[in-house]
Amino acid sequence: MRVQPCKGLRPLLLTERSEIKEVRGISHSVKLPSHVAQRQASAALEILKKMDQLDVLVELETYPAETDPHIAPGSGIVLYTGEECGPVLGADSVGERGKPAEEVGRQAAKQLVEEIKSGAPVDRHMSDMLIPYLAVADGKSEFRTSQITMHTITNAKIAELVSGAEVKIDAGLGNPGTVTVKGIGLRP
Repeated sequence: MRVQPCKGLRPLLLTERSEIKEVRGISHSVKLPSHVAQRQASAALEILKKMDQLDVLVELETYPAETDPHIAPGSGIVLYTGEECGPVLGADSVGERGKPAEEVGRQAAKQLVEEIKSGAPVDRHMSDMLIPYLAVADGKSEFRTSQITMHTITNAKIAELVSGAEVKIDAGLGNPGTVTVKGIGLRP
């Protein structure tokens, strides 16, 4: 592999989102019966199908017992919006002993519905991951997120301390908000 450094990062303006028309996902189970993945997917579909005009497809990933390469049993589901609406919004849930597969699917679907209904172009998990990049980018960046999380607040503070960038968050913990970052324009 040959990698060449970029000349610098441009600012980001991500405050609007277009209409979401599709949701995709993968429901998986390993070292468990395949019906676990199916039940997770069915529970998620039941919730997502209630949203009008939404094309939903959840694929199953399972392995025959004799060829399953995994070490331990487990299951989970990841759901995400299609790329045609702009940035991808996502949600997930992981199975655990004693937690019904249907609950795993419902948790992920309910979280994705919250993300979609927020109208924000950035989901609660992506907001903290954007901050370090925007701190070293050129100029002023701004994005709107569905929820300010403790990770968002922590990464904002760390980015300020490490890079010297200015980060402003206009809402409190657990609320939708806008994050503004005045980047330092770092160059290689």
